[in-house]
Amino acid sequence: MSRSVMRLCVVCVCLLVVVKNGAADAQVSPVNNNSSKDGPVTRSVSGTFRGSWMETRRGRRFQAYRGIRYAEPPVGELRFQPPHLILQYEKVVDASKEGPSCPRPASPGYYVDEDCLTINVYTPGSGRNSTKPLPVIFFIHPGGFYSMSGRSDLAGPHYLLDRDVVLVTINYRLGSLGFLALGNQLAPGNNGFKDQVAALRWVQRNIAAFGGDPNLVTISGCSAGAVSVMVHMISPMSKGQDLINLTHSCPYLAMIWNK
Repeated sequence: MSRSVMRLCVVCVCLLVVVKNGAADAQVSPVNNNSSKDGPVTRSVSGTFRGSWMETRRGRRFQAYRGIRYAEPPVGELRFQPPHLILQYEKVVDASKEGPSCPRPASPGYYVDEDCLTINVYTPGSGRNSTKPLPVIFFIHPGGFYSMSGRSDLAGPHYLLDRDVVLVTINYRLGSLGFLALGNQLAPGNNGFKDQVAALRWVQRNIAAFGGDPNLVTISGCSAGAVSVMVHMISPMSKGQDLINLTHSCPYLAMIWNK
């Protein structure tokens, strides 16, 4: 990995999450978000996705594919169960709008739903400066494993997409829905981490169609997201994906380092 890309990755974690005072749950409307019928279309081995256009803080136009389900809705019999990765989409996926946040503390009216295992992909598309597949940043949001989300109002693309990079943000189950462990088949536990693994597998399968390099994926995270990155560094479930790891604001890493 080149030093320039690594510097970009280091900067990304500092700039990615922007929470304004008292407005973390405010609805945010992206700039120049056209209707779905006017949006870009991407076809991968899994299906067809119709997105929308957005602009960076410096006015660069890029493609946004938001609210894509990467796993079956974790409701009913699938509640408290490991995620079921979606391998094929029978219909064109409308990825032009924000998906919900996973259940968490939120302001009244904020979009929260158990059917929340969604992934967002932001790419320069044909507007990139390079013809080569682009490095991918896979960002895992903070929140103590009980709050926040990967939606663009909390984990937005408006800084990073000034560069030639593909940004991926995700939702994963939080609180008891994501981490309740009874040690049996009813609730085997750690499903929030397993959601992240499923999302990584979705990226490996589909990201090339969005202009990303599946062999150059950096998983990054802040706070709880950084803890998640460390878990993937040692988890057998995450092996074989050739991941580059980057953590920011990880207290457990600091404790180990100080020893």
